[in-house]
Amino acid sequence: MEWKFGRAQLWLRVIEPVVELPPPFNLIPKSGTVQRMIKRWIGRETLSREEDEERPGDPERESMVLIHKLLERYQDQKRESTPSCCGFTIEDFRILKENFLSLRNHISKILRLIEMSIESLEVVVEGLNIRIGKLNDTDTQLDGIDHNRVQIEDDDIDQLTDDVTNLEKCVRHAMARLQSTSLITQMAEMYSQGRTVVNDDEARGKLESYRQDFDSYATNLYA
Repeated sequence: MEWKFGRAQLWLRVIEPVVELPPPFNLIPKSGTVQRMIKRWIGRETLSREEDEERPGDPERESMVLIHKLLERYQDQKRESTPSCCGFTIEDFRILKENFLSLRNHISKILRLIEMSIESLEVVVEGLNIRIGKLNDTDTQLDGIDHNRVQIEDDDIDQLTDDVTNLEKCVRHAMARLQSTSLITQMAEMYSQGRTVVNDDEARGKLESYRQDFDSYATNLYA
């Protein structure tokens, strides 16, 4: 008797742990069990109904079903071929949908190309920033000059004179470039405003003075 009780206890605790209640309360079905039974019963009813429909029935009923399907097909074809209030048929809407999808794909390809172009431009801008940084490094080279030096030896006078001359020439060239660029901009603005007509004496006089100044600046630039 004891070994039977031990076997039942082993079965309840180890072999089949699904049982949550001790006997005799485990005879009461749980909610999940009831739901599974209901679903199984509904599935059997559905299968039996489908089998009944598949079985050969009344020929008159089959002919009515066939006529109903033919009428539905005819109505669908008629609806597709008949234009709507706007003059479009269902086929036209289908073609329009296909065209829209193709246009969307084309636009997506163009957007990908634009993204690639933007990435390449970012690379170019990064390279330009590196070059600008190098130019700024050249400007910082002047920091190494000894500004506190007062005494100049005789051997350095000639070299210093040449350096000052070259520096003045560079400054003159830079100022000439800036002024010529400003004059060119002013001339372009006058051309864009349409003030270069023959009857406009003021515009013609300013343009002539700009040209003379530009010639003088160009002479200083290449001196």
